[in-house]
Amino acid sequence: MLMSLARTELIEERCRQSAIGQQDNPPLLHQKDQLITENYPSYTKFSKLSQQERKWGLLEDPKAIFDRQAWERCLADRGTELRRHRIVWRKDATEYQKQTVAIHSHPEH
Repeated sequence: MLMSLARTELIEERCRQSAIGQQDNPPLLHQKDQLITENYPSYTKFSKLSQQERKWGLLEDPKAIFDRQAWERCLADRGTELRRHRIVWRKDATEYQKQTVAIHSHPEH
């Protein structure tokens, strides 16, 4: 979860920063591994999560998963949840949801 947000407007030469950590529905930062170097302590954990999210088709529409509520809705719609930096099946996931993810995992089908 993002704790603060900085917006830089180059044309108007100004920068605004806002604290967002206490918001009810804060924006999320996906694919953190693309913003850090490989020697960062959590790089491997972030990289594996991003790979799994892409493989399961969870990152296809960035605007639809911009904030926490939308991300949780996306996960629930697919019968999944986030647990310790891994995407796992919810206990109530249907076979249809699992087949949909299988199609994303093997696009040649």
